[in-house]
Amino acid sequence: MNEQYELYHHGIRGMKWGVRRFQKADGSLTSAGKKRYSTTELKKMSKQVGEYNRGKYLIRQKTNREISKHNEWYDSASKKVYDNRLGKSQKETDKAFDKIGKELDRRIEESRRKQVGKEKDLADKLSKKYGIDVNVSMKEIQKGSAPYRIAMARVGDLLKKNNER
Repeated sequence: MNEQYELYHHGIRGMKWGVRRFQKADGSLTSAGKKRYSTTELKKMSKQVGEYNRGKYLIRQKTNREISKHNEWYDSASKKVYDNRLGKSQKETDKAFDKIGKELDRRIEESRRKQVGKEKDLADKLSKKYGIDVNVSMKEIQKGSAPYRIAMARVGDLLKKNNER
C-alpha cells in the first residue's frame, strides 16, 4: 500500500473515543466541566467593573471638590470686581466680569480634562490587571450580549441539573 495515503491519528493519550471531558453521558458536568463552566469569568468581570465604578466615583468626587473651590474663587473674585466698580465705566466692569467668567470656565474645563484622563488611566490599569477591557466587561454585564446571556443561562441550567443529582 502507498504510504502517502495512510491516515494517522494522534489523539490525547488515555482519552477514550466518544468520551467527553466536561459532560457525563447523562448530561451532568464532570468536575472539570464544573470548573470550566463556572461563572468565574462573570465574577471577574463584575469585580473589575465594581472596582472601576468605585474608582470613577472617587475621581468624580475629587473633581467636584475642585470645581467647588473654583466656584468659591469666582464668588470672591466677582465680589471684588463688584466692590471696585465705583469710578469705573459699565464697559470696564463688564469686561472684568467676562475675564473672571472665562477664567472660571478654563479652570473647570481643565478639571474635567484631568478627570477624563484619570478615568482612562484607571480603565487601562484594570484592563491590565484582569486581562479584559473594562468597556467590554461593562457592556457584557450591563447590556448582556445575546450569546453571552444564552451561554450563562446554559451554564446555570447545567449547574442546577448537577446540583439536583
